Amino acid sequence: MKTCAKCKLNKLLEDFHRANANPDGLRYMCKVCAGKYISEYAKNNKDRRRNNQYKLRFGITIKDYDSMLESQSGVCAICKLPEIKKNTRLAVDHCHATKVVRGLLCNACNMGIGKLGDNYEGIMKAATYLNIHSISRHHETVNEESC
Repeated sequence: MKTCAKCKLNKLLEDFHRANANPDGLRYMCKVCAGKYISEYAKNNKDRRRNNQYKLRFGITIKDYDSMLESQSGVCAICKLPEIKKNTRLAVDHCHATKVVRGLLCNACNMGIGKLGDNYEGIMKAATYLNIHSISRHHETVNEESC
């Protein structure tokens, strides 16, 4: 048994996360209190967490993101539309090999280039395919929305 430093209740050892640095090998807060603490911290520190995520994943800060967003006039670098999902920011597009940030994309464009191999060749193959099967090249009377 161990007493949680937060709720002051005696709990089973299984109710605590491991912490090898501590003398007993367990965290001082029980799992329930730790979960509540993390949720509250996340709610109260959204910008700090976002800044840390940008730094870890892309090597940029929120200021860098905001500067890129302003230079793109708040729209996707590909389709020139704002993000259509509510409460969603434009995604940070980057080269997975070099980790170099390329720009900000809406979710649809970001997923599109990712599914096409995230490279020029994949996108050109798709463009060639669409060009071959375009309505104007085949002089079909089919409505473009039906494709």
